[in-house]
Amino acid sequence: MQATELDDEPLKAASGYVFYNTSKWTLKSLFNTATNNQQILLANFEEYLLGFSDNVKEIIECFNLKSQIRHMASKQVLLDVVEKFVSPYINLTHETVEDPDGNKMPALTNLGMGYVFEELIRKFNEENNEEAGEHFTPREVIELMTHL
Repeated sequence: MQATELDDEPLKAASGYVFYNTSKWTLKSLFNTATNNQQILLANFEEYLLGFSDNVKEIIECFNLKSQIRHMASKQVLLDVVEKFVSPYINLTHETVEDPDGNKMPALTNLGMGYVFEELIRKFNEENNEEAGEHFTPREVIELMTHL
């Protein structure tokens, strides 16, 4: 076992997952400290991505996520997307939870997460007058992303 693998184990154990993030950022803190300056948000978001474990960084690279995030920032929608992911009125977990008003929000299945991903792409492409299919994501890629 390599030294880096040994160093990963306590971090994985602490996170409770097979991945971890050592940056000072979370999606909530990115949103809470964001201003209307998309470039500052983009820089902080990229710092957040750099804090992930190597297994997640590999996925980020394979899906060209940094490019997608830069594109959203250039179109002035990155903050809007982050806001949706941290909203207490949207349940993106696999468990039923209550919103701040006490309403039960059903769990989101992997298939449901794929639909959320597709809808976000569709919505922001419409707002930016982009052609349908310009950002097609194969079903297999969506399935893999929902398992993360």
